[in-house]
Amino acid sequence: MKWSLKKAGRKNLDGINQLLLVRNVNPNEKLESSYAAIAKYVIDGQNEDGSYTPNGQLPGQRRSKSEGAEVSTLWAALALNTIPEMEGATASRDKALKWLQQAKPGKSTEWLAVRILVEQKIDQLKNVNKYIELLRKRQNEDGGFGWMEGDTSDALATGQALYAILSTGIDDPLVDSTRIIYFLRRARTAPGQFRLHWHKRSVGLMRFRTTLAPPGPQ
Repeated sequence: MKWSLKKAGRKNLDGINQLLLVRNVNPNEKLESSYAAIAKYVIDGQNEDGSYTPNGQLPGQRRSKSEGAEVSTLWAALALNTIPEMEGATASRDKALKWLQQAKPGKSTEWLAVRILVEQKIDQLKNVNKYIELLRKRQNEDGGFGWMEGDTSDALATGQALYAILSTGIDDPLVDSTRIIYFLRRARTAPGQFRLHWHKRSVGLMRFRTTLAPPGPQ
């Protein structure tokens, strides 16, 4: 983690946000000083208006600049929410959420997925049904979701959608999570590998550790 901070720091706030998000998933007292250092980077990297500027590879993603900033700000708010005892963390989180109040739903699946996570973790499911309904309308016939609205189904976007939906704990009969899982099984090329239509219009393999439901109809 220290290597990540040294190499990334303020140049890759989006990346270190993800490190902070695992804090409450797998608590480890030995890492608390590192988590505090990450939180300080995130707090210090916030823009005056409360937003966060996409960095690293994110500015090259296939979506508008404004939507990219909204996604980065949503992830930052989630990350800061994991460490409320850190001085300035809650204030920065709330500043980010205030900036996001006027944001309209984005065209990328990731925007809706992370917005649902914010509803679940921070806003106490206040508007979650609104965003789940928008996500449901974007599900393709094959059960998957595209990177952008109307795109061919993509394993990364589909995984984001499934995680967000399941995180709410809401049993919504209009969201067919079983079909989502079946799509991911069909998209798998080998254990832990998925073929995807990447957000930069190329096609490649995504590798990650995952556990899927038992085999279903192919």
